[in-house]
Amino acid sequence: MNGKRIVPIVLIVLVWMTAVVAAEEPVAEEPVVEDDRAQFIPAAQYDALVLDEQTVHTPTGGLIVLKNEDMFVGLYGRPIFTRDTDADHPDRYHSIDLLYDRRRGPHHWVSLFTSESDQPVAGGWKTFQAASVWGYEVFQRPQTSIVIGGGLAVSDFGIELDDGTAWPLIPVPFVRMHHASPVVEATLDFITGPNLNVVIAPERDLQLIADVRIDQFRDTRDLIFETAVKYRFLSAGIKNDTFGFAPADKDDPVEVHYRAVFGTLDLAILKITGGYAFDGRKRTGESETTSLGDGYFVSIQAFLPL
Repeated sequence: MNGKRIVPIVLIVLVWMTAVVAAEEPVAEEPVVEDDRAQFIPAAQYDALVLDEQTVHTPTGGLIVLKNEDMFVGLYGRPIFTRDTDADHPDRYHSIDLLYDRRRGPHHWVSLFTSESDQPVAGGWKTFQAASVWGYEVFQRPQTSIVIGGGLAVSDFGIELDDGTAWPLIPVPFVRMHHASPVVEATLDFITGPNLNVVIAPERDLQLIADVRIDQFRDTRDLIFETAVKYRFLSAGIKNDTFGFAPADKDDPVEVHYRAVFGTLDLAILKITGGYAFDGRKRTGESETTSLGDGYFVSIQAFLPL
């Protein structure tokens, strides 16, 4: 989906799915009590990427709502380029992520909306992406489940009609696979591209964690990954990351790619990540790239369950 930033939502979904699976396991000698109350979790995040030729600050705020097997996530960010090598593009964008995830027995529904643009929606099909899918749980065992289905996605996917206008609607598959055991816990979601989360030794203090996704298939930088060794609330790892924007008045999106080694302090309601960023580059269109040098990045996330 044109390199859009949907990872925060995907990771929240994976964490929530893990919680749902755990909640379904019977607890010995304790009565099960139904709780229909919704849980509201305000969320805030600040990201900064400082490279030799580019600086990007992104404050983000939003709300997560959980109720039984339903989840809603709404996030709004304001990416700001304070040092840009290309004055032809806007230096401020809107980042909007909305997700609704619902489960009833073997039925799963997911609807999402994401936009990274200076003129969301008003700037045309290319400035946003939306999808709605349904899936059925075709395989279910205590440790493994598989959901298969499909739906529709709306955006500018590069499909043109005879008159040159964009055809914005395409069918998309929906695959959701989850496996949980003392050795490994893994979740794969596929709507417009694969998103994989793996935790080795999930019940131990020392864990190996990996998150992988592919948004496009142009070169190796489109393989977005983050892998880390975690011990309790501390972790260290390496990642290849990217974020992109679709200016309404430009034909091509603007993307920033970088690699990094990092450390993380995770206190559940507060998560702080920072590290050395290197091999930064800016990409405009399919092939034009500009080196952005090296630097550092910082990410601070805070959650307040109510």
